[in-house]
Amino acid sequence: MQMRPGGRRRLVHPGGARVRPPPHLAGRMFRPLSAALLVASLGACGAQSGDPSDGLTPGAADSGDEPAASIVATVAAEADPERPLVAWVTVTAPSPGRAHLVATAEGAPDRETPLFEVGPTPVTVPFLGLRAATDYRIAADVTLGDGGRAAGDTRFTPGPLPDDLPAVTVQVANEDEIEPGIIVFPLSKWEGGPVAGWGYVVGIDEGGVVCFVAHTDISSTFTWTDDGSVLLTALTESALQLDPLGRTERSLVLPEVGLESIHHELVRVPGESGDPAADDAHLLLLSSELRVIDGYDDGVGGTRTHNVVGDVVVETDWSGAVHHEVRLLDLLDPLRTTPDFDLPFWQIPPYDDVDTPKDWSHGNAILPLDDGAWMVSLRNQDWLLGLDPETGSLLWKMGFEGDFELLNGRWFSTQHSPRLLGGDRLLLYDNGANRPGEGFPNSRVVEYAVDWEARTVSQTWEYRGTAPYYVPAAGDVDPLPGGNLLITDGGVVDAVQSIGGVLVPHLSPRVIELTGEGDDRAPALQVVVGTWGDWYTPGYIAYRGDKVESLYGSRGIDHLAR
Repeated sequence: MQMRPGGRRRLVHPGGARVRPPPHLAGRMFRPLSAALLVASLGACGAQSGDPSDGLTPGAADSGDEPAASIVATVAAEADPERPLVAWVTVTAPSPGRAHLVATAEGAPDRETPLFEVGPTPVTVPFLGLRAATDYRIAADVTLGDGGRAAGDTRFTPGPLPDDLPAVTVQVANEDEIEPGIIVFPLSKWEGGPVAGWGYVVGIDEGGVVCFVAHTDISSTFTWTDDGSVLLTALTESALQLDPLGRTERSLVLPEVGLESIHHELVRVPGESGDPAADDAHLLLLSSELRVIDGYDDGVGGTRTHNVVGDVVVETDWSGAVHHEVRLLDLLDPLRTTPDFDLPFWQIPPYDDVDTPKDWSHGNAILPLDDGAWMVSLRNQDWLLGLDPETGSLLWKMGFEGDFELLNGRWFSTQHSPRLLGGDRLLLYDNGANRPGEGFPNSRVVEYAVDWEARTVSQTWEYRGTAPYYVPAAGDVDPLPGGNLLITDGGVVDAVQSIGGVLVPHLSPRVIELTGEGDDRAPALQVVVGTWGDWYTPGYIAYRGDKVESLYGSRGIDHLAR
């Protein structure tokens, strides 16, 4: 990719060692895709698929005569290979107080924990955000209850990352414009579909180096929340809330409460307490139903019957009590289809025993709106819907052949990740597989101005990359607090191979942080995963990405202590 003048490119193995770009990347990493790569929508949304230091070095207490805290570090990789970058640090103070830890290392960004309770009984907390094979000094600063201070430090070197974690290529064009925080995303191996049993949640620090990694199985959604919880699914069966270490905090098995599946979306919203992190929080999710429907064109002047999977939009809670439910096959014409109707996405549980289940709607996002309505993205209808959860009624359809007039620009297609900004600005990730009037699919991020009363839409801005690209599966865009945009290209088609006359794509994820305004926006940082352009190496996919100020979130660290 051509970066702005003064930009630099470096290829970083997950542990941080720099190497030269391989020959197939040099000078053409993001070359324009050929027509052969853009023949058709190549797949549906990517849902399926150390040794401790030499010990304590006491530090002098700031008060001059207060004793120092004693700190003992252990290596998480020895006890838990799924979290090789976590340091479990034990702090013992002479009396009760509050402590925080700071980790420093040459060439790495400083890391700091939130405050946590300490005292004469040892307390052990996880230190998150460290780089592999990096020699850290971890120092504790303790404020005692009587106003005194204690301090101490130790050395810790995290172990190596998993051998099967792919390389990360980092390009920095404007370091000063990168917003603070850690980029987190789920990573699945892609071999014509996600590979069961292989998956990680990965964190990338401000320098573009892996600083967090935890094993996870295939999930059809991903959100790292502001309070530090991680929302995932277990295949299409369970909703999960994990802590930052990947330990299950809450779960809901959908078939046990009468819902057939969960897929693509899991959003927490406040319950009676008003706190989305509380036990009484409600969940917005996408479920599904199977119906046998007749009347589809058989191509020879007659009709035929199909097994059709339609989305069910549900508001439930962690107990499984359903508060609202909207069945989209009751609201929309089931005979309206797009070319991706025939994609085999639903040849998975709970429909793996069904003869050729058709992917009619393929919902992939729910956005709760300020007025209580839901905005729902339907990939395989090329529509955004407005739903009233109280009445179960359809409020509007946005997109090609919908209720809104497009005044300028292009409609979206097979879209993901709608965001409503300021009430009248719609930002979304437009995969573009079946965009009307275009012969070849191409992807972009696009923003529209929406006049809700006049039912009109005007395109105000789009980002199409520095060269045409196509992402058939997944994708995400998130506004950051400082005004930048974080774009997750879930799986860019970077190579293709014809096998038995069928084009098989090689997919690689890419995360871009855009800075600037309007048409002047440009990449400040870019991260790509895997070996781009080499069909014979594993492909990967990342459904969504987030950028978080802290891996701990607003809940802090006390609930993680042991």
